[in-house]
Amino acid sequence: MTALLEKYRDDIPEYTKLTSLLTTEEGRRMWLFELTDIRAGDFSEKPAYWAIGPVHCQEIVGVMAVIHFIDYLLTNKEQPEVADLLAHYTVSLIPMATPDGTDRVLHSAEIPRVVRVMRFRDPYGSWKISEEDPRVMILRKPDELEEEFYMVLNEGEFECENRRDHLYNGPERYPYNMNRNWPYGWLPAVGQKGAGEYPLQAAENRAIADFIASHTNLCFILSFHSSGGVLFYPPVTRLPQTLNRNDNKIMIPHKPCFARTGWVVRAKPDAVLTLHASSDRGGHCRTAIRL
Repeated sequence: MTALLEKYRDDIPEYTKLTSLLTTEEGRRMWLFELTDIRAGDFSEKPAYWAIGPVHCQEIVGVMAVIHFIDYLLTNKEQPEVADLLAHYTVSLIPMATPDGTDRVLHSAEIPRVVRVMRFRDPYGSWKISEEDPRVMILRKPDELEEEFYMVLNEGEFECENRRDHLYNGPERYPYNMNRNWPYGWLPAVGQKGAGEYPLQAAENRAIADFIASHTNLCFILSFHSSGGVLFYPPVTRLPQTLNRNDNKIMIPHKPCFARTGWVVRAKPDAVLTLHASSDRGGHCRTAIRL
Protein backbone atom coordinates (compact mmCIF):
# COMPACT_ATOMS: atom_id res chain seq x y z
CA MET A 1 0.00 0.00 0.00
CA THR A 2 2.81 2.42 0.86
CA ALA A 3 4.44 1.86 -2.52
CA LEU A 4 1.13 2.54 -4.27
CA LEU A 5 0.49 5.77 -2.38
CA GLU A 6 4.05 6.95 -3.06
CA LYS A 7 3.59 6.23 -6.75
CA TYR A 8 0.39 8.28 -6.85
CA ARG A 9 2.22 11.15 -5.14
CA ASP A 10 5.24 11.00 -7.44
CA ASP A 11 3.24 10.58 -10.67
CA ILE A 12 0.61 13.27 -10.00
CA PRO A 13 2.20 15.84 -7.64
CA GLU A 14 -0.11 18.64 -8.79
CA TYR A 15 -3.07 16.84 -7.15
CA THR A 16 -1.65 14.86 -4.24
CA LYS A 17 0.11 15.06 -0.90
CA LEU A 18 1.27 12.17 1.28
CA THR A 19 1.90 12.70 5.00
CA SER A 20 2.79 10.32 7.82
CA LEU A 21 0.59 11.01 10.84
CA LEU A 22 2.20 8.38 13.03
CA THR A 23 4.91 5.75 13.29
CA THR A 24 3.40 2.83 15.16
CA GLU A 25 4.96 0.79 17.93
CA GLU A 26 6.05 -1.79 15.35
CA GLY A 27 7.51 0.85 13.02
CA ARG A 28 4.73 1.17 10.44
CA ARG A 29 3.34 4.43 9.10
CA MET A 30 -0.21 5.69 9.31
CA TRP A 31 -0.54 7.53 6.01
CA LEU A 32 -2.70 10.53 5.23
CA PHE A 33 -3.31 10.92 1.50
CA GLU A 34 -4.78 14.23 0.35
CA LEU A 35 -6.17 15.17 -3.07
CA THR A 36 -7.12 18.50 -4.57
CA ASP A 37 -6.40 20.53 -7.69
CA ILE A 38 -3.57 22.66 -6.33
CA ARG A 39 -3.88 25.03 -9.30
CA ALA A 40 -7.25 26.11 -7.89
CA GLY A 41 -6.05 26.50 -4.30
CA ASP A 42 -4.04 24.74 -1.63
CA PHE A 43 -5.29 21.81 0.46
CA SER A 44 -6.05 23.88 3.57
CA GLU A 45 -7.88 26.61 1.66
CA LYS A 46 -10.90 24.50 0.67
CA PRO A 47 -13.67 22.64 2.50
CA ALA A 48 -12.49 19.09 3.13
CA TYR A 49 -14.10 15.69 2.80
CA TRP A 50 -12.34 13.20 5.07
CA ALA A 51 -12.61 9.41 5.07
CA ILE A 52 -10.79 6.81 7.09
CA GLY A 53 -10.30 3.11 6.51
CA PRO A 54 -11.54 0.62 9.08
CA VAL A 55 -10.66 1.09 12.74
CA HIS A 56 -11.19 -2.66 13.17
CA CYS A 57 -8.06 -4.25 11.75
CA GLN A 58 -9.83 -7.35 10.43
CA GLU A 59 -12.18 -5.32 8.22
CA ILE A 60 -9.72 -5.29 5.33
CA VAL A 61 -12.34 -4.42 2.72
CA GLY A 62 -12.49 -0.88 4.14
CA VAL A 63 -8.85 -0.35 3.17
CA MET A 64 -9.68 -1.47 -0.35
CA ALA A 65 -12.63 0.92 -0.48
CA VAL A 66 -10.43 3.92 0.34
CA ILE A 67 -7.77 2.87 -2.17
CA HIS A 68 -10.49 2.49 -4.80
CA PHE A 69 -11.74 5.99 -3.99
CA ILE A 70 -8.24 7.41 -4.49
CA ASP A 71 -7.81 5.54 -7.75
CA TYR A 72 -11.21 6.66 -9.04
CA LEU A 73 -10.57 10.33 -8.35
CA LEU A 74 -7.10 10.33 -9.92
CA THR A 75 -8.14 8.24 -12.92
CA ASN A 76 -11.08 10.55 -13.62
CA LYS A 77 -9.57 13.85 -12.50
CA GLU A 78 -10.18 15.44 -15.92
CA GLN A 79 -13.82 14.37 -16.08
CA PRO A 80 -16.12 17.39 -15.42
CA GLU A 81 -17.71 16.04 -12.25
CA VAL A 82 -14.44 15.01 -10.58
CA ALA A 83 -12.56 18.04 -11.90
CA ASP A 84 -15.14 20.34 -10.32
CA LEU A 85 -14.94 18.40 -7.04
CA LEU A 86 -11.15 18.64 -6.83
CA ALA A 87 -11.15 22.30 -7.85
CA HIS A 88 -13.42 23.29 -4.97
CA TYR A 89 -12.77 20.66 -2.28
CA THR A 90 -9.98 18.77 -0.59
CA VAL A 91 -10.32 15.01 -0.13
CA SER A 92 -8.31 13.71 2.85
CA LEU A 93 -8.03 9.96 3.31
CA ILE A 94 -6.44 7.55 5.79
CA PRO A 95 -6.56 4.16 4.06
CA MET A 96 -5.30 2.11 7.00
CA ALA A 97 -5.97 3.30 10.55
CA THR A 98 -4.49 0.25 12.28
CA PRO A 99 -1.28 -0.64 10.39
CA ASP A 100 0.07 -3.04 13.03
CA GLY A 101 -3.22 -4.83 13.57
CA THR A 102 -3.98 -5.11 9.86
CA ASP A 103 -0.53 -6.53 9.16
CA ARG A 104 -1.03 -9.07 11.92
CA VAL A 105 -4.39 -10.12 10.49
CA LEU A 106 -2.88 -10.60 7.04
CA HIS A 107 0.40 -12.28 7.95
CA SER A 108 0.41 -13.67 11.47
CA ALA A 109 -0.34 -17.25 12.43
CA GLU A 110 -1.89 -15.87 15.63
CA ILE A 111 -5.00 -14.92 13.65
CA PRO A 112 -6.88 -18.10 12.76
CA ARG A 113 -7.53 -18.49 9.05
CA VAL A 114 -8.15 -22.24 9.12
CA VAL A 115 -10.61 -24.41 10.99
CA ARG A 116 -8.83 -25.89 13.99
CA VAL A 117 -11.29 -28.32 15.51
CA MET A 118 -11.17 -32.00 16.32
CA ARG A 119 -13.80 -34.71 16.03
CA PHE A 120 -14.15 -37.97 17.91
CA ARG A 121 -16.73 -40.73 17.79
CA ASP A 122 -19.56 -40.48 20.26
CA PRO A 123 -22.95 -42.23 19.97
CA TYR A 124 -24.53 -39.09 21.40
CA GLY A 125 -22.64 -36.75 19.07
CA SER A 126 -24.52 -34.14 17.06
CA TRP A 127 -22.47 -34.53 13.88
CA LYS A 128 -21.82 -37.07 11.14
CA ILE A 129 -19.47 -37.23 8.16
CA SER A 130 -20.79 -35.85 4.89
CA GLU A 131 -21.26 -38.38 2.12
CA GLU A 132 -20.04 -35.82 -0.42
CA ASP A 133 -16.79 -34.94 1.34
CA PRO A 134 -15.35 -36.90 4.29
CA ARG A 135 -13.61 -33.76 5.54
CA VAL A 136 -16.95 -32.04 6.12
CA MET A 137 -19.16 -32.59 9.14
CA ILE A 138 -22.92 -32.13 8.93
CA LEU A 139 -25.55 -32.14 11.66
CA ARG A 140 -27.39 -35.39 12.30
CA LYS A 141 -31.15 -35.43 12.10
CA PRO A 142 -33.29 -36.22 15.16
CA ASP A 143 -34.43 -39.57 13.71
CA GLU A 144 -30.96 -40.77 12.71
CA LEU A 145 -29.92 -43.44 15.21
CA GLU A 146 -27.85 -46.14 13.49
CA GLU A 147 -25.00 -44.22 11.87
CA GLU A 148 -21.59 -43.27 13.24
CA PHE A 149 -21.78 -39.95 15.05
CA TYR A 150 -19.18 -37.51 16.31
CA MET A 151 -18.57 -34.71 18.76
CA VAL A 152 -16.79 -31.66 17.32
CA LEU A 153 -14.70 -29.53 19.69
CA ASN A 154 -11.93 -27.00 19.52
CA GLU A 155 -8.46 -28.51 19.38
CA GLY A 156 -6.60 -29.04 22.62
CA GLU A 157 -7.00 -30.77 25.93
CA PHE A 158 -6.88 -29.61 29.52
CA GLU A 159 -6.27 -32.03 32.35
CA CYS A 160 -7.06 -31.03 35.89
CA GLU A 161 -6.22 -33.22 38.87
CA ASN A 162 -8.41 -31.28 41.23
CA ARG A 163 -11.87 -30.43 39.97
CA ARG A 164 -12.01 -27.65 42.53
CA ASP A 165 -9.21 -25.80 40.78
CA HIS A 166 -10.28 -22.46 39.40
CA LEU A 167 -9.25 -21.40 35.91
CA TYR A 168 -8.64 -17.77 35.06
CA ASN A 169 -8.12 -16.15 31.70
CA GLY A 170 -4.72 -14.57 31.22
CA PRO A 171 -4.45 -10.92 30.17
CA GLU A 172 -5.42 -10.26 26.57
CA ARG A 173 -2.46 -9.66 24.31
CA TYR A 174 -4.38 -7.15 22.21
CA PRO A 175 -6.89 -5.60 24.62
CA TYR A 176 -7.79 -2.41 22.75
CA ASN A 177 -10.61 -1.77 20.34
CA MET A 178 -9.95 1.50 18.52
CA ASN A 179 -13.64 2.05 17.91
CA ARG A 180 -14.21 2.10 21.68
CA ASN A 181 -11.35 4.48 22.52
CA TRP A 182 -12.84 7.72 21.20
CA PRO A 183 -13.75 10.44 23.73
CA TYR A 184 -17.44 10.76 22.82
CA GLY A 185 -19.53 8.29 24.79
CA TRP A 186 -16.45 6.66 26.26
CA LEU A 187 -17.05 4.13 29.03
CA PRO A 188 -14.48 2.10 30.98
CA ALA A 189 -13.80 -1.49 29.94
CA VAL A 190 -16.41 -2.81 32.35
CA GLY A 191 -19.00 -0.93 30.28
CA GLN A 192 -17.57 -1.55 26.83
CA LYS A 193 -14.88 -4.12 26.22
CA GLY A 194 -11.71 -2.82 24.64
CA ALA A 195 -12.26 0.83 25.59
CA GLY A 196 -8.84 1.18 27.21
CA GLU A 197 -7.96 2.88 30.46
CA TYR A 198 -8.86 6.36 29.18
CA PRO A 199 -10.03 7.98 25.91
CA LEU A 200 -7.42 8.29 23.16
CA GLN A 201 -5.07 5.93 24.95
CA ALA A 202 -4.18 4.30 21.62
CA ALA A 203 -1.61 6.32 19.70
CA GLU A 204 -3.54 5.78 16.48
CA ASN A 205 -6.67 7.33 18.00
CA ARG A 206 -4.67 10.29 19.29
CA ALA A 207 -3.12 10.91 15.88
CA ILE A 208 -6.53 10.90 14.20
CA ALA A 209 -8.06 13.14 16.87
CA ASP A 210 -5.16 15.60 16.56
CA PHE A 211 -5.65 15.73 12.80
CA ILE A 212 -9.37 16.44 13.12
CA ALA A 213 -8.82 19.12 15.78
CA SER A 214 -6.16 20.91 13.71
CA HIS A 215 -8.15 20.94 10.45
CA THR A 216 -11.08 23.27 10.88
CA ASN A 217 -11.94 22.99 7.18
CA LEU A 218 -13.30 19.44 7.62
CA CYS A 219 -16.96 19.39 6.62
CA PHE A 220 -17.69 15.69 6.18
CA ILE A 221 -16.24 12.65 7.96
CA LEU A 222 -16.79 9.05 6.89
CA SER A 223 -15.47 5.91 8.59
CA PHE A 224 -15.42 2.67 6.61
CA HIS A 225 -16.49 -0.52 8.36
CA SER A 226 -17.52 -3.69 6.58
CA SER A 227 -20.83 -4.79 8.02
CA GLY A 228 -24.49 -3.89 8.04
CA GLY A 229 -25.07 -2.28 4.64
CA VAL A 230 -26.08 1.03 6.24
CA LEU A 231 -24.78 4.54 6.75
CA PHE A 232 -24.90 5.61 10.39
CA TYR A 233 -25.16 9.35 10.87
CA PRO A 234 -24.98 11.43 14.06
CA PRO A 235 -26.09 11.20 16.77
CA VAL A 236 -26.46 7.40 16.34
CA THR A 237 -27.31 6.76 19.99
CA ARG A 238 -30.21 9.25 20.06
CA LEU A 239 -33.39 9.65 18.09
CA PRO A 240 -33.18 11.99 15.07
CA GLN A 241 -35.79 14.25 16.67
CA THR A 242 -33.12 15.30 19.18
CA LEU A 243 -30.98 16.79 16.40
CA ASN A 244 -31.02 20.43 15.50
CA ARG A 245 -33.74 20.72 12.87
CA ASN A 246 -31.42 22.17 10.23
CA ASP A 247 -28.79 19.50 10.92
CA ASN A 248 -31.42 16.82 10.57
CA LYS A 249 -32.46 18.17 7.18
CA ILE A 250 -28.88 17.75 6.03
CA MET A 251 -28.62 14.22 7.36
CA ILE A 252 -31.84 12.56 6.28
CA PRO A 253 -32.00 11.70 2.57
CA HIS A 254 -35.25 13.50 1.72
CA LYS A 255 -32.97 16.07 0.14
CA PRO A 256 -30.18 15.26 -2.33
CA CYS A 257 -27.53 15.75 0.34
CA PHE A 258 -25.73 12.46 -0.30
CA ALA A 259 -24.93 13.64 -3.80
CA ARG A 260 -23.21 11.35 -6.21
CA THR A 261 -19.52 12.25 -6.24
CA GLY A 262 -17.58 9.53 -7.92
CA TRP A 263 -18.79 6.24 -6.52
CA VAL A 264 -20.57 7.76 -3.51
CA VAL A 265 -24.18 6.71 -4.03
CA ARG A 266 -27.12 9.03 -3.52
CA ALA A 267 -29.48 7.68 -0.88
CA LYS A 268 -33.06 7.14 -1.99
CA PRO A 269 -36.04 8.90 -0.32
CA ASP A 270 -37.38 5.62 1.03
CA ALA A 271 -34.04 4.59 2.47
CA VAL A 272 -34.47 5.93 6.01
CA LEU A 273 -33.94 3.19 8.54
CA THR A 274 -34.17 3.31 12.31
CA LEU A 275 -32.26 0.58 14.12
CA HIS A 276 -33.02 -0.51 17.66
CA ALA A 277 -30.35 -3.21 17.90
CA SER A 278 -28.53 -3.38 21.20
CA SER A 279 -25.17 -1.68 21.29
CA ASP A 280 -22.09 -2.48 23.37
CA ARG A 281 -21.71 1.26 23.91
CA GLY A 282 -24.60 1.09 26.31
CA GLY A 283 -27.13 2.64 23.93
CA HIS A 284 -29.01 1.92 20.73
CA CYS A 285 -28.22 2.61 17.09
CA ARG A 286 -31.14 4.82 16.11
CA THR A 287 -30.04 6.87 13.11
CA ALA A 288 -29.02 5.10 9.92
CA ILE A 289 -29.60 5.03 6.20
CA ARG A 290 -29.89 1.73 4.37
CA LEU A 291 -27.68 1.47 1.28
